[in-house]
Amino acid sequence: MKNNSFKFLLPIIGGVLLSISSWTLIEIIELKAKTSSIENELINVDKRMTRLFYWFDKFTDLNK
Repeated sequence: MKNNSFKFLLPIIGGVLLSISSWTLIEIIELKAKTSSIENELINVDKRMTRLFYWFDKFTDLNK
């Protein structure tokens, strides 16, 4: 009787572990997407700042 008393726990524990692992995988994928989006925004800001500094250096002569 002792062996059969905890057989119902195995599917419950398996379902919980499957749910947690699925949730973790989804969160990691979303985190990668957000990181990629932020990285692209930073690259665009860097391009804009480079153009702004190029324009500033071109039209102002601070070396004299």
